[in-house]
Amino acid sequence: MAYTTIDENMFYMQGGVIYGPAGPTTNQFYTLDLTQPTWTTSKPPWKAMVYPETLNLRAKNNKHSISVSPDNQNLTFWVAYP
Repeated sequence: MAYTTIDENMFYMQGGVIYGPAGPTTNQFYTLDLTQPTWTTSKPPWKAMVYPETLNLRAKNNKHSISVSPDNQNLTFWVAYP
């Protein structure tokens, strides 16, 4: 699972492992807005994100990382993919 934050305001989390008939990895991608004035740990404001179609196969990984560009406008997924 990869994760990063932008200015401690937005938390990004991507990937992970789900074992079962669908395979050993998942391409889940979520954000958590840390600027929300109130939320509880039992109901955090997670938001599901959608990948561009070209990333769907490559994003399905669990041994990778994310970095943020200096201007906070782009995320880069660093994935070891054949």
